[in-house]
Amino acid sequence: MIILPDESATAALVFARRIAQRLEKTPMAHNDQETIHVSVSIGIACLEDGGFGNADELIDAADKSMYFIKRTGRGGIAVYGERGASIMPIND
Repeated sequence: MIILPDESATAALVFARRIAQRLEKTPMAHNDQETIHVSVSIGIACLEDGGFGNADELIDAADKSMYFIKRTGRGGIAVYGERGASIMPIND
């Protein structure tokens, strides 16, 4: 979990895309002659956008968004909104 105080969902999305792109390009390990890459599923929830009552609700929303991405094939970013999570592919 990463907390970005005083940032919007849009700024968090930009940050999340940078992380995802870096992981996509940088091998995490090497096994014999093969490089091992990892993908990331990221859920974003913004306190100002969701009408959350407390920190637990905010964290739960980000968690639900992350699992939404995992269920739809992994390797993406979902931003929690008033109508639920929407998929934001990493390479857009």
